[in-house]
Amino acid sequence: MFQSAGDILEKLVKLNQNGGADSNKAATKAYSSALTWVVVVTVFAGIIGIAAAYWLIRSISGPLKSAVGLAERVSNGDLRTQVAIGGTDEIGQLLGALTRMQTNLASVVGQVRQGSESVATASAEIAQGNHDLSARTEQQAS
Repeated sequence: MFQSAGDILEKLVKLNQNGGADSNKAATKAYSSALTWVVVVTVFAGIIGIAAAYWLIRSISGPLKSAVGLAERVSNGDLRTQVAIGGTDEIGQLLGALTRMQTNLASVVGQVRQGSESVATASAEIAQGNHDLSARTEQQAS
């Protein structure tokens, strides 16, 4: 009787040990699966973050390059260049201000050109009048 109780107790200990090993295997499998999901989600989030950063950089640097290019062309004397204003943010406002500056500068240059043409015409008329006066004065003197 004691021997059969010992056998039963020994079987229970083996069963407990086997159950622990099975639980350990199940926990290891669950840990591996969870770790795989964490790695996949982290990589996916990293890719989304890199793509968002790239888009943000391009959306800022592109219009800034346009603004710098417009300012360079105006500083080189090209007042006919047109730039499309793409938004209402600060960069769009900067491009709008640069475009208005270019338009106003072209208007001022046009007015100065008209004024200088008027001065040139008036000076040519004065020179002609002086020449006529000189000729009459010379004729009177002779």
